[in-house]
Amino acid sequence: MKNAKILWFVFFSLSVCFVYSQNLKKPEKKDYLLLMEAQSKYDALDYGGALKDAVEAKKIRKELSDWRVFTLKKALSPAAVRKAGDLISDVLPVLESRNEKNAVDIINFLVEIKSLNFFNNSVNRLIEYVSESKAYPEADYLCGRIYQIEGEYKIAMQFYDTAVKNASFLDIYSVKYDILYNMADIAFQQGNTDEYETYLLSILADDNEHYKNKTFKTAVLRTIGLKTEKEPLKKFFELYRAESRYFYRAYYLLSEFYDKNGDSENALFISALGSLSVFTRLYEIIKQRDPQYTYAGLADLFSRMPLWDDVDVWAKDNNIWDMFFNFIQLAKKRGGDLFAVQFLNVIKESAPEKYWRDRAATLLAE
Repeated sequence: MKNAKILWFVFFSLSVCFVYSQNLKKPEKKDYLLLMEAQSKYDALDYGGALKDAVEAKKIRKELSDWRVFTLKKALSPAAVRKAGDLISDVLPVLESRNEKNAVDIINFLVEIKSLNFFNNSVNRLIEYVSESKAYPEADYLCGRIYQIEGEYKIAMQFYDTAVKNASFLDIYSVKYDILYNMADIAFQQGNTDEYETYLLSILADDNEHYKNKTFKTAVLRTIGLKTEKEPLKKFFELYRAESRYFYRAYYLLSEFYDKNGDSENALFISALGSLSVFTRLYEIIKQRDPQYTYAGLADLFSRMPLWDDVDVWAKDNNIWDMFFNFIQLAKKRGGDLFAVQFLNVIKESAPEKYWRDRAATLLAE
């Protein structure tokens, strides 16, 4: 046992000496510049060039991570530094006094962009993060998009899956939803309904305030189904809000999915969330344009939409009228006849486009 410990110590010491004898260099190329170039080529339909640069960006990101880990561990290895402990606030002055500029720069850079609390003021936690940050989810996302366009769905899904698993390293976290939407699209094209549902639900997994709120669900469904209340529609849009702009499409697609599969309760609730989300966003946009605006009913809100051309563009891009009509039909299926009729009457009188006004009138006449 004693000999085994001695052999392990000798092996470890030699390994450390070997690692530190390697002269790892900081990559000269910038990973983000390579990815920008890859994106430009992608936009220009040069998919081969885009893929080449994206893969190179992934390689450079890994090399940068390896260099940072190597630099930090080498700077932290002397006894004088180890004696300072694990706290970044204690170790940093020691590294500065020893002129370990690269290590100091790495620590300062990461603390500045992530904060000291993010690392729990721990050097070891910071090194763990640096080691994990060799992932480049933006590059994986671009690679996935290229393979998806080329019809190589299996490879595309592998890149997307890697990107989602490393979503915490995305510069813009909401990009994760774009990736999951692409995965859902592929699953739908391949007729894989289970995966299609799973990817859409993964998007809503972050919606703790509304989708996962059972009390909220009960209240929303009860309001839609009111038969004694004179104005259930008015009550609905005065009582509830849902700020979930990244989830519009997931709400819409899942409500359709559950409706086709006979789950009318979930279909209605998710459709209600979608309608509430676009309504809330529409209200916010108009409030930003007209700070004096106060909500005075759904008809008044709709009547203000033509005042700004981009509001109409936003409504079309997000299919808000399709979402509203889907919501109305599902409400009617679940017994919310009064709610549905009131909603259709508002659209018939106040929708900006004649097409939607006529469609509402047709449904009312049925």
